[in-house]
Parts: sequence; C-alpha cells; structure tokens
Amino acid sequence: MGTRGFYVYRYKGFYYVFFNQYDSYPEGLGVQVANEIPSDPTEFESYVASTKKYLLRLFSESKESDEGLDPEIRQNPPQNDIFIEWMYEIDLDNYIFHVDGEPLFDIRNMPRIDDFTSYIGTNSYGCRSFTTDTPEEHRYKLPPPLPVAPEVHDIHEGLHSTCTSTHEVLHVPPELRGIEEIRFKFMQVFIASSMRTLYNSIGLGINTVLSDKVSDNVVTRLRVIVDTLSGPLVFSNSIASVDQKSLDTSPFQWVVKDILCILAVPRLDEDLLVQAAIVHLMQHIENHFQIEVHAVGTMFHAAIMSLYHVSIVRLKVIERDGTKAFELTHTNHLRFLPTEHPTSSFTPGLEALSRLGQLVFEKHLRQDVLDRNYVCHKLASGSMIESLPAEICISIARYLPRTALKPLTTISPTWAQVAFEFLLHPWIERSRSVESTIAFETIHSSSFLATDQDGRKVALVLTSNLKFDRDDIHQTFGISPEDLADSVFNIGYVSDLWRRIYVLAFPLSR
Repeated sequence: MGTRGFYVYRYKGFYYVFFNQYDSYPEGLGVQVANEIPSDPTEFESYVASTKKYLLRLFSESKESDEGLDPEIRQNPPQNDIFIEWMYEIDLDNYIFHVDGEPLFDIRNMPRIDDFTSYIGTNSYGCRSFTTDTPEEHRYKLPPPLPVAPEVHDIHEGLHSTCTSTHEVLHVPPELRGIEEIRFKFMQVFIASSMRTLYNSIGLGINTVLSDKVSDNVVTRLRVIVDTLSGPLVFSNSIASVDQKSLDTSPFQWVVKDILCILAVPRLDEDLLVQAAIVHLMQHIENHFQIEVHAVGTMFHAAIMSLYHVSIVRLKVIERDGTKAFELTHTNHLRFLPTEHPTSSFTPGLEALSRLGQLVFEKHLRQDVLDRNYVCHKLASGSMIESLPAEICISIARYLPRTALKPLTTISPTWAQVAFEFLLHPWIERSRSVESTIAFETIHSSSFLATDQDGRKVALVLTSNLKFDRDDIHQTFGISPEDLADSVFNIGYVSDLWRRIYVLAFPLSR
C-alpha cells in the first residue's frame, strides 16, 4: 500500500488540495514540493506570480464545472487522518510552508533540500514542528497584523487608560503568595496538556492569528482555560466532563458576572492591537455593565485574550466631571502559551492570568462562605460547637473531606474563616489539600506538598507527559518503577482537555 498524502497551495484564503497516492513521506513528496520553490530571489518572485496565476485559473475552471476535480478547492484547511499520512502546503498568502497543517518554514528562505527532511520534527508537546536545530532564518515568520482603523487610536486616547505591570493592575504585591504559586504551577501543567491538542488545521494555531475574526474553537478553548484558572481546583474521576460544543462561543463573555469577563481576539502581539482590543472591550462593557447602579469605587477585571497573548484589564467606577465613568488600567500584551520548544513552562501571561484567577476565586469564595452566612451567624444559638476556638476548628477540619467543609461555614464566623482557608487550596482525589510547591518541575510537570486521606504528608507530581517525565521523577524522588506505577492515577475535570493529566502521589518518608 502506498503512503498517501496531500500537497496543497493556499491563496486568497482558499486551499487547493492535490491528492498523492504514493511516497508521500518527506523524502518523497515532501522534497518534491519543497524543491519547486526557487532559492534565487528573482526566480522566487517569478514563481510566486506564475503560481498565483495558475491557481486563479484553476479557481475559475472549478466554477464552470460541476464534476469533481483534482485539486479540490476548499475554504477549510485539510487534515491528516488514517488515510492521509503526510501533507505539505505552500501558503502564498503568508509565505509559510506547512507540514501536516502546522507552520514550519519561510518559503522566502527555505532550507536546502539536503537539510529539508532533517528539519521536520515535533515540538515539545508532540505536534508537528521544525526541529530545535532549524536555523532561525528558515523558520516561518508571522506577517504584519491587519491595519487598525485610524480613529481607534483617538478613541483609545479618550479612554485615559494606563498601561502598567501585572501586580499594579491587580493591586497585589510583586511576589507571588504561596497560594498563587500553587495555582500558577497547576496551570502550567494544564497548559502543557492543552498544547498537545493545539492543531492548526482545526483552528487552534497560527491560522487564527492570520484571520480577521476569532474562531469558535479558540473561544471555547480560552473559556475552559479561564474557567479553570478562576475556579476551585478540585479534581476527581467522578467529576463529569462538559461537552465543549455546549459552551458559549461569543467573543465577549462574563465568566463571573460583574467580577470577571473575557474578550477573545484573533491577535494581540502589538501595542496597537491592544489599544484596538481595549476599545472593542469598552463597547461591550457599555452594553453589558450598568454603571449607574454600581457605587463609585466598584472594581472588576477583564482578560483580553488571543490564543497566544493576554492583556489584563482593571476597570474601576469613578466620578469624572459629575458623572460616573471607568478608570482603566491594563498590562501590555503578555505571552500566554509557551513556544514550540520552550526551556521553561513559565510565561508572563499565564502567571498574570493565574494571579487574576486566584483573586477572582477568593473574592467569589469569600462572598459564598463568609458574606452570605452573616445572617446565620447573627442567629447562632451559642452552642459549644459555635464557640470552639480557631485552633480546635483547624484540627477538626484537617480530617474532613472537602464536601463537609462548606456546611460548617454556617455555624460561626470562626468556622467560616477556618473553612475558607481550607477551601482556598486545591484538592485532588486521594489527597486532602495541596499546601505548597516542591522544587521539582519540567515543561510538562509541577510538584506539590499535600496531605493524604490518612493525614500523612505526601508528594504530588502532576504531569501531562508521564513517559517523558518518568525517569526524572524516579531519580528526583527515589521511586522504584513498581512504586511509581502504583502511585499513578488520572484526574478528571470539566473538559476533556485535562484528561491527559496524571497525578503521582507517594509518601515523603520512604
């Protein structure tokens, strides 16, 4: 049986897909497609012009014929499947050479044919990519963004916004608190898991950056990530998964009403794009937030997000010239997702989002377990359990499952505060609460100190790539292969995105 594949041209947003029956591996069809691109600049310009002319003729002929033609002309990118093992695409709109739907090379500066196949590899998350030793001049380059309307700058100036650091936008210290660091390290693993399903051919890649509108797939992916970032980090296989197709695909959404909203945009990697997005955000805010009913000093936050970058925005109700208005403070565009071959899982955008998520979670939790129980506390009967000192409440709470903590918040302010502190921490099946981070970390994993169901201190390692991290875990923690295998279990969450995450739990005293 032959190795089937596609060779594809993209021009004016259309894909011209040719089928190839045999020898579609890189040394065969790949070299053939790459070899048609001239290296001489003059010859290259002539090649581009003649190829565009040829594709326009094919497009015209397809309109005049009802019969199936080769190539197939379509507006959605083709995808690999069990029958199509390799794809090669020459993108004449953006001057990018794609392999298996993923961007690899700059067609204006292609690798030499002798090097072409050796530069085709996978990224750190298993998706098709250029290799780490691919010279920078051969790697694909993003084209300039679409122009921003001239009036946008004037509108943005009228908003009197201030661009500053993340901690100043969030009104938090520059250094992360322990609970913030835990959430950040959790999310690094979740994002590593998400990276394994970022396929350009399904609208989760640079094609969304090159578009003038954000795709539904990007909106739902970002919403799931923000929901996780700003919600309780509670994981168990018994938690049902939510079908992402049921999620709202509107670019502007409230995640928590009047506390946190998001605006999804196609691209956010330049200052002008941030300004345009802030103008767009304010148009939505004015339609969805009734400023008149909120007191001066009321604050909420927004996350303007593309697939790769984020800007955090704080909006505060102030009085200006006798009327209520918004005071806007925002960060610059911050890298959110890691690159193809990162040396670290850290990105400033993910740290900013994690800190924002913790802020929102604490505010929502405080309202839920402290503020809303005010009447219950006023009606307390004065029983012994209501008057227990905090240290006794803490000792009791250490041995209770998470589900038992929330009912205790109605007993007294002391119980509510103790339960609040416990509920702030992540909870994972087979452990009670995650208390702090441990130094072990890879681009796929983070580690934590936790308390298990029997009150013992345990190490938890979350990883999205157990095969890659197995040896490092074994060497760092001294876990035998047998014990390591016994320590592994999966966690579930509201999205199938996180079902690739594994947890290793083992006592620290071995």
